[in-house]
Amino acid sequence: RAAAARAGAGIDDFDVRDTFRVVLDDELAAEACAPLRCALWSVVDAWPRHRRARFVHFVTGSDRLPAPGTELLRVEMPFLALGPKDHKKTLGMLPQAHTCENILELPNYWRSMCALRGADPCGEGEDPAHFAALKVS
Repeated sequence: RAAAARAGAGIDDFDVRDTFRVVLDDELAAEACAPLRCALWSVVDAWPRHRRARFVHFVTGSDRLPAPGTELLRVEMPFLALGPKDHKKTLGMLPQAHTCENILELPNYWRSMCALRGADPCGEGEDPAHFAALKVS
């Protein structure tokens, strides 16, 4: 906890995607996940420097930034929801990190929200700007 509190101390402003070579898994890179991908980066990019530094600490386990472009940061979506019960469970999951490999595991919130609303997860007829406002009963 103390390391997380120090994360970002003395670090100049930085952009996560400029600092790391970000690699998205195929599912997140696909057009069907554009709303989730856009939401992720719009949130991370809007954070103040100290919060982005804590995010980097969460994913990497280090409170120091690498030289720009020298480290990978992988974003993966390894969780598979097969039915309504799994989709509800997915919406309650938090992202996980594997610091040895700089991996952020992100649940596919978009697919689960669409599945529970009976909407097309590919975004047909859905406005990605409404992602944050979606509610699941």
